[in-house]
Amino acid sequence: MGSNCSWIITRTEWNARPPKNVTMLALPGPHIVLSQTAMSESLTFDVCRAEVRKIQNLHMDGGTTTGEVFDDIAMNFLICGDGTVFEGRGWAKRGAHRREWNGKSHSIYFMGDYRETSDRLPPRAALDAARRLIQCGVDSHFVEQNYTLYGSYLNAGVPVACHCGPIDRESPPWNPVTPFAASTPKPQVSMTGDTRNDKYLYGVLGGVIGFTLVCLFFMWLWKRRSGTRFLEKKVRLQCAWALIRYEIPPKHVCLVDPLAGPDKYLGKGNFGVVVKGRLVNWRVSELRTDSTLIKTATDQFVAIKFLPDHKKSEWTMNNFAQEMEMLMKVGRHVNIVNFIGVVLVGEPMIVMEYCSLGSLDKFLRNPNNNRLNGLDATFAKYEFFGRREEYRPSCCDLDSRYMVMERTPDTQIIASVDDLIHFGYQICRGMDFVFSRNMIHRDLAARNILLNSAMTVKIADFGMARDNSEYVMQSDTVELPLRWLAPESITRRGSYNIKSDVWSFGVTLWEILSLGRTPYEEELPKLYSSEQLRTFLASNGRLRQPIRACDTVYGIMQKCWAKEPTDRPLFAELTAELGQLLPPHMQQVYLKLDEENSAFNEKLDKDYYLTHL
Repeated sequence: MGSNCSWIITRTEWNARPPKNVTMLALPGPHIVLSQTAMSESLTFDVCRAEVRKIQNLHMDGGTTTGEVFDDIAMNFLICGDGTVFEGRGWAKRGAHRREWNGKSHSIYFMGDYRETSDRLPPRAALDAARRLIQCGVDSHFVEQNYTLYGSYLNAGVPVACHCGPIDRESPPWNPVTPFAASTPKPQVSMTGDTRNDKYLYGVLGGVIGFTLVCLFFMWLWKRRSGTRFLEKKVRLQCAWALIRYEIPPKHVCLVDPLAGPDKYLGKGNFGVVVKGRLVNWRVSELRTDSTLIKTATDQFVAIKFLPDHKKSEWTMNNFAQEMEMLMKVGRHVNIVNFIGVVLVGEPMIVMEYCSLGSLDKFLRNPNNNRLNGLDATFAKYEFFGRREEYRPSCCDLDSRYMVMERTPDTQIIASVDDLIHFGYQICRGMDFVFSRNMIHRDLAARNILLNSAMTVKIADFGMARDNSEYVMQSDTVELPLRWLAPESITRRGSYNIKSDVWSFGVTLWEILSLGRTPYEEELPKLYSSEQLRTFLASNGRLRQPIRACDTVYGIMQKCWAKEPTDRPLFAELTAELGQLLPPHMQQVYLKLDEENSAFNEKLDKDYYLTHL
């Protein structure tokens, strides 16, 4: 084979089958035919060697598409994608092309699919190997110095990229070998092997990017699962005493609309979103829904609170776990959203009573829910017996014949100012209960008050609640409800106590009597910072008297907004004052329910104290 060709993998080295009877070539040969195997690209030594053996077996056993049987592998040499050259018949033996040439041609095949209909070129290493191989043949006197290069079913750009020698441009086309001159070069003729290498580079880069994305996905999945395990561990550790009563297996909870988008959420906030769900095949003992005691409920609508993936962080999950703990400890009250249970396995969820009328602020703003006499369509002005705005009604001396429309038990509308005061009365009852459980809410507002189908007020969203009589926030990353904050909570950022909740209740009562207006939208039309509000309140600025609030009710609001926290009333006192403005039946309806809930809370407290001795 010649000393210059020692880098070629010989037949012995790749364990070729013995030939049957191969005719020797008349050397040196004047013709070189370049072609391709039309098989998958072989880029490594082991893959290429296996493909070479496969080709030899096909040729010698008649397994080709034509069924022709050769006395040996048909090619003189085969070149892999990495530049490795395998000896086929070798230099000295006649190839399978153009028998009428008396075997004076050598055939060199690229391992891959580079047909004339293809845009692909062999890798640069393979093209360089072809040029070296031909030069080796010339130097060893197996190939004439003035050889001619032909192509067989090969992309016309290959010899240009290869620079392997002179191309035949005068011989007419013939079959199966077509001179390159007879083929119309494609746009890729000007391509070089470097371009082909660039394609491989892009492939490698694409693979690296894909691998990185997969790694990031699994890191996100691991972090997500680690976070949920952290939440589950925290809740199980702190609330083991209550989980026997409250934990629900995930198979019993399902979403009514799993594909619901943000526009379908019942509510959303800093610590999660709330969607409508269903509790299936799970018996709920002594759960009060819409003022009806359910002892054997097995299938019902519920509200499900969870953390969406983009909200999951150590901080939000910690707050979510604290909300779970608060709801387990707060107990039951007719004016608190009933807590049904938690799901800890898999996706952590809080399962609560479903309040079909939604949040109080949206209910107040909906004109279809309001039938107060004397309100025009925009609810911006009050008209009573033909007088506008100048008349400010007093709750104590208004004749109900003019203020209350006829109402049936299933009416879900605001029929009188009494209904508005009743909302405030129920909120006071609920907050008095929260205070009795040694908790502060910290985010009391009409948006966090829900209404069930019986128009019973339910205090919700305990995501910011804490079980301390006074609380100072340690982080300044939380978005605070500025318009509802007491002055001390603004001045000493994050400082809360029960009297801070009283201030917030005053703002909430103002919202109710204003039918859902935004606080300070008239007093401070461009409220952008806490400093603006702090300055306004420090100068004794307060919300104006709502047009529907009598002097007595506005006086209650002003008590809630006393500058000094110690001068503000307790919720028990506010409950009594508002109760005096309501008919007796609006107060007495809760007495029996309070007794039943009190018995449940005593059991809950007993479980807690027994496990903390």
